Amino acid sequence: ADNDISEEPFFKPLTPAENPGRQKMWTAPYVDPAGGGIMITALAPLYLNGKFRGHDFNDEFVAGLGIDIVLNTMESTIAELMPTAKALPMVVSDEGFLIFAS
Repeated sequence: ADNDISEEPFFKPLTPAENPGRQKMWTAPYVDPAGGGIMITALAPLYLNGKFRGHDFNDEFVAGLGIDIVLNTMESTIAELMPTAKALPMVVSDEGFLIFAS
């Protein structure tokens, strides 16, 4: 089976070519390829420097770290966040797009 994730929205933005500043980020909403529904992912690149398990690393990108949040799950969680009667909890992307509001 081909498990190449290099072009997936939860991995490609972390690569040195796409993220030379090594920033943490959120993805735009996407359909989970594993069937989990529509989700967003918090991402961070992982770089290693020095020796680790017999390998010598020179500030190399080795992995992406992330946590997925399914929007249906977020809906129930955000609905409980009502600090005031007129509050409108929402999630907005880095680009200013509304991802979710309850």
